[in-house]
Formats: sequence, structure tokens, C-alpha cells
Amino acid sequence: MFQLGEADGQVMAVYLKSVVPEVPEFDDGENRLRWNFRASRAQGTIDDEIYVAFG
Repeated sequence: MFQLGEADGQVMAVYLKSVVPEVPEFDDGENRLRWNFRASRAQGTIDDEIYVAFG
């Protein structure tokens, strides 16, 4: 699961059941932080779903 934000009305979360994320590389040299997940692996099978939530 990835979650961005903590305040009410400013949270987004993504749940990917069968993905093993690696620690991201990030570039904070710009106004927006960019994360790169280069070595993440999907281990899913047929009919895996992605859940996205906003709150």
C-alpha cells in the first residue's frame, strides 16, 4: 500500500495486493518530489485488483 498525505481531504492511497515495492529513489532537486520504484516486482495471478482511495 502506498499512502500520500495525512490531513482530511488530502489523502490518496493505492493498494496493490501482489506487488513487492523496493525502497524508492527520490529526487528532491525540484519543487515536486519524484519517487522512482525501479526494482519493484509484481507477483500476481489472474484477476488481481488495484484499489485506489481518496479521503
